Amino acid sequence: MSENDEFDIDNLDDDSGTDVVRQLRKAYKAKQKEVDQLRKQVEEFSSASRKSVVEGVLTEKGVDARISKFIPESVTTVDEVEAWIGENADLFGLETQPQGDSEEVQAAARIASVGSAATAVDAGDLQTRIANAQSQEELNEILFGNPHGPVK
Repeated sequence: MSENDEFDIDNLDDDSGTDVVRQLRKAYKAKQKEVDQLRKQVEEFSSASRKSVVEGVLTEKGVDARISKFIPESVTTVDEVEAWIGENADLFGLETQPQGDSEEVQAAARIASVGSAATAVDAGDLQTRIANAQSQEELNEILFGNPHGPVK
């Protein structure tokens, strides 16, 4: 049997000739206090970050920010908040709108804006303007909207 088999950790007392155990306990308590303080700070920052993300998404969507208290704590990212709103919109009487970032939606918006910006031209007025055109450039401007003719 070796000498280490009889060693018992419970027999370590502060009364031993050295002060090592007392210093280790003191250092351990100080580190535990520091770790607990850092954990508390991380929780506070995480909570503030989540609140900011949730309220930002709700505001961006035009939703009352008070709904944030119904969103589960596990929902933390922008995508998760948007998904939650999409799933629960009917519970709060919200209208879900399609994403405005897709290329198809942007193209449709451009087409709609061109149609609304164009002025209606009377057929008789157009015929008179064509007949009174003095040059090729003026005729191209009337017919094609530019002095160079059809753009290829």
